[in-house]
Amino acid sequence: MRRAFSLGVYRVRGMATCATCSKRLLNGIICSDCGNLQPPNAELSHFEYLGFEERYDVDTGALKRKFLELQNKVHPDKAGSSGDTKKQLFEEHSSRLNSAYKVLLDPVLRAEYMLGTKEDDKSAESPEFLMEMLEKGEEIEEISDHNQLEATRKQLIDDIDSIKAEIADHFSHSQKAEAVTALIRLRYYLRLLSNVNSRLGFDSK
Repeated sequence: MRRAFSLGVYRVRGMATCATCSKRLLNGIICSDCGNLQPPNAELSHFEYLGFEERYDVDTGALKRKFLELQNKVHPDKAGSSGDTKKQLFEEHSSRLNSAYKVLLDPVLRAEYMLGTKEDDKSAESPEFLMEMLEKGEEIEEISDHNQLEATRKQLIDDIDSIKAEIADHFSHSQKAEAVTALIRLRYYLRLLSNVNSRLGFDSK
């Protein structure tokens, strides 16, 4: 049996095997042994679907490479002149693949997905934190020197990386409340970075 761990809860499922050759699957899309596409399985998490361990600090470089590899295999154009059933299979996998990749690549969407919610927990926003973010935002707005703005951008990126590491640690210790609080901080810091990037003419960090 395979176990997927998320916030202290084990979800036990039967070992995923290929519908054609019965070999163990490394992802929910295509069998690495016989090369056949698999029937869509809504029970698989985004992590399982792409063949990754369920953890917040996923290797985004490996994720991008796996996405491109699988995208090339399930692009609807690959169905060629196959019948409607096979074309639909390609389309379903292509759509799910794009959705799963979008969620797992984004640090906020990934955390929301693992937490099972997209809603902000307003109770986790203390007055002190809100005041701190307000003051930080005002300080950034007052910066007019380009070099100082560049330095602020670098510091924000470092702060964001630290918050991501903190979120990963909370997930690894099944600390949901702490993960929610850190996620709220991450959202605020990403907004600050977006503002700085815009002023510097960057599309993203």
